[in-house]
Amino acid sequence: MVEFVEAKTKIPIDSIVCPPSISPQQIAFLAITLLISASFLIKRILEGDTMLHDRSFWMALAMFIYFVSVTSMMDNIICKMLMFLRGGS
Repeated sequence: MVEFVEAKTKIPIDSIVCPPSISPQQIAFLAITLLISASFLIKRILEGDTMLHDRSFWMALAMFIYFVSVTSMMDNIICKMLMFLRGGS
């Protein structure tokens, strides 16, 4: 970018300094929020009151993975069969 501006304007330019993507105030806010929420999260984990402790969540996740894998297998089989059927005629 510096070379382009120098070529168009004939003005020498040093390096371009980009601002940080996250300001120090945002970093401080994120750190404070993380510290406050960590205490509540640790309390829920110790009590066993999270989604990871819920049996129906794991059952739903297993069923979702099963149906996605079966759908993918059937899609692959159907696509390959159509490819063979087209090539035969």
